[in-house]
Amino acid sequence: ATDDLPAEEGQLPAQEYKVTDDDMQRGWKLQLTGRFAHTEEYVVRLAKAHNFKVLSQTRIVPRIDNGNEIQGQLVLLEVTA
Repeated sequence: ATDDLPAEEGQLPAQEYKVTDDDMQRGWKLQLTGRFAHTEEYVVRLAKAHNFKVLSQTRIVPRIDNGNEIQGQLVLLEVTA
């Protein structure tokens, strides 16, 4: 999947869903809905490992599921050359 990332410079928005389970040692979880949820630390660590800089992080409600607001975060990344 990283073959599709910008090679030189650019920005990449990434959406993460809030994860609070104690068993999230990996930093991500496949939820019963089939959606992946990631911890903030995991997203930042992965971004840095692939030469991205975190430009901003904003708490958002990316979707509503069965009338419940799903907490998440919008992360704006910039690739560094």
